Amino acid sequence: MEKSARVGEIVSYLLFGNKLAKSERMKILSDAQNEVDKKNILSGKITYDLNTNHLSLNPERNLIEVVAETIKTDETINILKCIENSLKYINYKVDADDKPSEDFLNKWRNEAKLIADETLKDIWGRILAEEINNPNTLSLRTLDQIRNLSKFEAECFDKLSTFILYGDCILNPEKDSDKLFSKEELICLRDAGLITHYTPRIYTSSNWKQKKLKNKKIYYITNSTHMFFIYEKDVIEEVPYIITWPLTQAAKAIYSSILIKENKPLDIDHLISIILEQNKSPFESKQNKFKKIYYSNWDPIKKEITSEIKVYSIK
Repeated sequence: MEKSARVGEIVSYLLFGNKLAKSERMKILSDAQNEVDKKNILSGKITYDLNTNHLSLNPERNLIEVVAETIKTDETINILKCIENSLKYINYKVDADDKPSEDFLNKWRNEAKLIADETLKDIWGRILAEEINNPNTLSLRTLDQIRNLSKFEAECFDKLSTFILYGDCILNPEKDSDKLFSKEELICLRDAGLITHYTPRIYTSSNWKQKKLKNKKIYYITNSTHMFFIYEKDVIEEVPYIITWPLTQAAKAIYSSILIKENKPLDIDHLISIILEQNKSPFESKQNKFKKIYYSNWDPIKKEITSEIKVYSIK
């Protein structure tokens, strides 16, 4: 509340609902709790100790009620932890009138209460933060997709995110016998609905994108941290291409809202070696289709180069 009235209102809604998020919510909550405690004391479910001013459970209390309250407590703790994780990702400088829809908040809360794993709690915290920062960018369908992710699936997707190109596909990771991901991991991503398909040796091939850089035509690819490009004059044969696995719409949403901002370290040599392997001449196995690859740091949000351009010479 001290950092942002808008964020405070959203968190209050998640914890107490729409009515209790109004100006008198705390008074209403207090009165309601007093009434519940009064009924429980009169019914014998709980005992009030005058000396300690504490309420305690009656030993003969119905087991079903005890279990039910325990479940509610666990669910509340899960929600609070997810909210706590979201606070470190929220942009408090943005305090516009727009805010997430009640449908989104209700669905997020209903799902977050069942999240027990700490890794997934962090993901759900980042999802809430992203929707607060940029309202109405994550669909309810995307929440459904994320809800079904296991910890292993989430970790696999996080692992491959460095090799997501243009924000919509993952570079085929195989280079000879050296693989970035195992077959089991790729099958896991397919079954989780994060890549559209996975069948070994059935890939999607596409040319590098084109643009002008300082009035010179280039072919380029980008991930979340770097741009790799080739000047048109350095192409020996045909336009360079890449072999990829397409991401699903849900995976694109997860990547663009969460993983694209993490700036994970990238093994430049490894990625370039994969690019070169894919672009060897079919007639001369040692001949590459271009002479040099240039690269630099890249801001995927602003879509601009952010460092000095370096060159990788191909022998």
